[in-house]
Amino acid sequence: MAEKAYRGVLKTRISKLYGGDVTIGKAKKLKARPTATNRDKQLANWFINMQENRPSPGKMTNTPFKMSSSPFKKQKGGGTTKTCLPAAKIKSLSPEKRAQLVSAKKSSGASGKYKRSSKTNVSGARPKGATLRDWFQKEDWRRVDDPSKKCGE
Repeated sequence: MAEKAYRGVLKTRISKLYGGDVTIGKAKKLKARPTATNRDKQLANWFINMQENRPSPGKMTNTPFKMSSSPFKKQKGGGTTKTCLPAAKIKSLSPEKRAQLVSAKKSSGASGKYKRSSKTNVSGARPKGATLRDWFQKEDWRRVDDPSKKCGE
């Protein structure tokens, strides 16, 4: 019966052969051994690439990686300025309300925000009992600033 291929982890392999912690030098030695298996080479290459491409704490300013203070930063929008609603709702809005919606969306888009102000939310645009899928697929969505154009034009 053929011997099973080695499936261990790099730390175990290096500890058995060289002792101590895993370093780039030991990974290169492991890879260069005449008896190194494909798995040894694969693990060593992975470790070397991970260590060499990782930004070091002393060189944060010269790295291509942008380190942020918090991984949970707010989403920034692309600055879109189009406001879309179902055509029937646009027709029922007063010209002042339409202008208010368009102005709010343009000002928030110009400042790079993801959403416009909640003060300009429109009520009654979605029929009672309609699912989101129905609402988006069955309605004729138009731009508020120019109802002759479909949403996305």
